[in-house]
Amino acid sequence: MTQHGQERQAGVLYAENHSAMRWPYAFHIAFWACVLIAGVAWLSVGANFGVAIVAAAGTIGLLSSLVITRIMWPTGIQVSTDGIRIGGIGRRRRPGRGLPWGDAQRKQVFFCPWDAVRRAAVVTDQATLRNAADLRKGRAVKLGVLWAPFARAALLIEVDPRAAVIPEFRPPDTERPFFRSAHMTGNELSPVWYVPTKRPEALGTLLAQHVGPARSDPRLPSHLRALLEKS
Repeated sequence: MTQHGQERQAGVLYAENHSAMRWPYAFHIAFWACVLIAGVAWLSVGANFGVAIVAAAGTIGLLSSLVITRIMWPTGIQVSTDGIRIGGIGRRRRPGRGLPWGDAQRKQVFFCPWDAVRRAAVVTDQATLRNAADLRKGRAVKLGVLWAPFARAALLIEVDPRAAVIPEFRPPDTERPFFRSAHMTGNELSPVWYVPTKRPEALGTLLAQHVGPARSDPRLPSHLRALLEKS
């Protein structure tokens, strides 16, 4: 099932905007900003090759940190009486815009009604989190896998794709001219969704009250089943 806009939301039980944002993002921005400022200050005193490298490193590091932070910023979690939403829950869709690319999925809202939640768990074990990060790997963009660096906990949801509400995305674009970036990879819905959380205890307690007994799809790959069983 697909949805061009957002489902009308029922009573909100839990909301976590910007759930991927943790202190390392601010640290990296501040660190590289300091490196850039120091490099520019040294250049104003006396230019040399070594100082120019410091200033260039500060510029690249700061821009990279800002880009990564901007990509991860919209990610959030919302638990309502009708189900679970992940992605850009606090973002308003601007009318008139075309379909987004799959790599912009963190700005979109994925909705899983309670009857489509086969299993849900909050993961805090670092080894399991590293294994869960593999959900994003593959040739296609894994829709529903909102992985983020620096995560210390994450919500994993095994979904029934027949009942989940998935945003619409553009198909691959392989015929663009050389001076415009092409989106070569396709999109593929992941059977297990992933989203970081900063409040694992509160979220885990709430899910325990609303998620019924596990009813995994027997066709779920064994490594994904093992991942959820360790959660």
